[in-house]
Amino acid sequence: MRIPSLWLLGEVDKSVPTGASVANIQLVDTLGLFDVRVVPDADHDLRDVETGERYDYWSEIFEFIGSM
Repeated sequence: MRIPSLWLLGEVDKSVPTGASVANIQLVDTLGLFDVRVVPDADHDLRDVETGERYDYWSEIFEFIGSM
């Protein structure tokens, strides 16, 4: 794949195994274009598993776009 991509994954995602996802993304990222970020204590919806507070992912998205 030749398109830069940002991957935001919840550390405690019970829908999709985070470790396997990171490993698979790294496997196909032969050109080093993928930015994988794991959000600590977050679930699949990027919400804190204890408080339910949503992670502010917009700052990550804007930072990624700004780096292009």
